[in-house]
Amino acid sequence: MYGILLGFLLTLIAIVVSLVGTKLVSNLIKTSHYNNLLSNSKILALLYFFTLIIAVVGLFVQKYQIPVFILVIFLSIMIIVYSLRTAYKFFQIFHNVGR
Repeated sequence: MYGILLGFLLTLIAIVVSLVGTKLVSNLIKTSHYNNLLSNSKILALLYFFTLIIAVVGLFVQKYQIPVFILVIFLSIMIIVYSLRTAYKFFQIFHNVGR
């Protein structure tokens, strides 16, 4: 699940980066919202990646399964918060692309 969401996030980042020539993205760059969006997206991608790695390692570690499970739950909550925040920013960009 985390791998699939990571792939979708990387695709969204690629789409936004490909829109650099548009007036909307030029205005985002001038107001530094573009860098903010990309940095939040990179943080979210790292959270997905680390959670994926920790969850896979947790499958093979018998002794520390409960702490690994708690860590994965904590990271999942952080992912939900960052996903909602980043998705709202992406929605604002794609909503205004046609203008």
